[in-house]
Amino acid sequence: MNRKKILISSGLLVVAILCVLFDGSFSRWMCLLAMFCSFLGDILLLDITWIRKKVSNYFVCGAVAFGLAHICYGTAYYSLLDTTNGSHLGSYIAISIVVLVLAYFSWNCIAKKKYHYLPIAVVYICLIGLEFVIVMTYGGLAVIGAIFFLASDFCLGMGRIV
Repeated sequence: MNRKKILISSGLLVVAILCVLFDGSFSRWMCLLAMFCSFLGDILLLDITWIRKKVSNYFVCGAVAFGLAHICYGTAYYSLLDTTNGSHLGSYIAISIVVLVLAYFSWNCIAKKKYHYLPIAVVYICLIGLEFVIVMTYGGLAVIGAIFFLASDFCLGMGRIV
């Protein structure tokens, strides 16, 4: 299974590199940096024994890598955002979802006495939440990717915390 995950993550990194080669805009470079951070996060969080032996805090390091990826993705979409046009309904829906997710994980960290996860959960949810709000405001097909990102990370967090 690790081999498939590495191949998929590597393939996405190659696509990001190709996108930069065809369009070297700031947003594409930020997406490439984000994809590299995501690739690093994938490598750190996969069940690879030699990495887990060398990196004692692999979970925290992986979370930081994904957090940086979300900052880069958010920056990329923010640079493309035109807040003068259109409805902000997507923004309001996204903010509501992020607040609910934040409340859910905060409550579970406290209820299950997993206090050590609370700061990481709050910071990470705020980072991914900011990106989610920006992408939902941006609109287009990127919304589908943002929803899958949020759902995937929600499931990962549930497995670790809940």
